[in-house]
Amino acid sequence: MREPFAARCSKLLRTARHYAARAVLVTKPENVFYLSGFTGEDSWLIVAPRKRILVTDSRFAEEARLSCPDIEAHIRKGGVARETAGILKRLRLPTAFEEGHLTVQAYRTLSGALKRRVRLVRTANLAESLRLVKDRHEIAAIRRAILVAEKAFKRALADARPSDDESRFAGVLDYYMRLAGAETSAFPTIAAVEPNSSLPHAKPGTQRLCDSHTLLVDWGARVARYNSDLTRVLWWGKVPAQLSRIWRVAKAAQKAALAAIRPGVSARRVDAVARKVIADAGFGEFFGHGLGHGAGLEVHEGPTLSLRSTVRLREGMVLTVEPGIYLPGTGGVRVEDMVLVTAKGAEILTHVSREPRVLGRLARKIRQ
Repeated sequence: MREPFAARCSKLLRTARHYAARAVLVTKPENVFYLSGFTGEDSWLIVAPRKRILVTDSRFAEEARLSCPDIEAHIRKGGVARETAGILKRLRLPTAFEEGHLTVQAYRTLSGALKRRVRLVRTANLAESLRLVKDRHEIAAIRRAILVAEKAFKRALADARPSDDESRFAGVLDYYMRLAGAETSAFPTIAAVEPNSSLPHAKPGTQRLCDSHTLLVDWGARVARYNSDLTRVLWWGKVPAQLSRIWRVAKAAQKAALAAIRPGVSARRVDAVARKVIADAGFGEFFGHGLGHGAGLEVHEGPTLSLRSTVRLREGMVLTVEPGIYLPGTGGVRVEDMVLVTAKGAEILTHVSREPRVLGRLARKIRQ
């Protein structure tokens, strides 16, 4: 198999041995891509010693040949679960499956067709445990996704008009991400002016930019299947003193968290460092989400930076660090960057200025 997919499959099988399984049935789309490079949909992957089989249908026969030519493609004519069972019966290997990504109906069909001839082993997060640490191919893709998002952001700011509402600004930003090379936006773009910005996952609406002094933007691009995730707060004119204050607190919390990141440190500890800064400033009750999360093939993936996390940071992890403070009825702030855990600490991968200011023509238009 091609690098890096061969190495990933070998690691997966070694991990499966801890569960007395000699093969793995992969059903989560992101994991199928991670282990094979297959770019289609509705397909399962069987990873076994010296054999990888992609169970797909005729819609993706050509795509399978192009995206993963060194993997055997089984073009099914019936249901995916029943035909996969037929392959597993021929392999006759104890097989691990992803219990979090297989429906009850699919499991019943699969196990019923196997008729106990193959032992199915319930596992969780086998592939995800490998995906916690990014290899050089993944890091390069994430860097490209960040650059595309940042390029689009600068163009969207330069073209923004005071009469634009949140929805139009978000749409323009999405448009520029596609022009810059994104496959799509990584998630629905958030553009929220005060007081809507107090909603951590605000949906863009009809509030105009010129009716406010602040704009919170949370956006990301997907490039080569990998995602970026950034948040910036923009403002102009006389910003409400409370918003200015909580932004300074959030920035200080992020700075403290970034300084705490290094291999071996618990993710819980990094969250606690930032959370203490916010709590000491009197805003602890207004920071309700975790400090950050892993990002890669999924926008939100392991590890999480939260008080409930049991993970210790490792070199090669890519994380977001995004403390936020949200005051109902007033507004909210969040500063979010992506970082790579290195032997020396956190390498900040994002480049857009964290200072809360409007760039380009928008500030001049609003002042006029």
